[in-house]
Amino acid sequence: MSIVTVSLHRRVDEYSGVFARSSIGGMRLQVQRLLRRVRQDHLTACAETRTNRTFHVPPPHPSHHV
Repeated sequence: MSIVTVSLHRRVDEYSGVFARSSIGGMRLQVQRLLRRVRQDHLTACAETRTNRTFHVPPPHPSHHV
């Protein structure tokens, strides 16, 4: 009787470990996907600000050339 319960507990532990591992793996995948999306947004935002900085520079005032 005790041997059966021990083996059952061991099996439950194995299953729970597999479930935990799979859920952690899924969470890690989601986090990586989220980080990739955030990084992509950050890169595009940086590129936009860079282009804005280069293209929307106000022309030098004529008084500066005098």
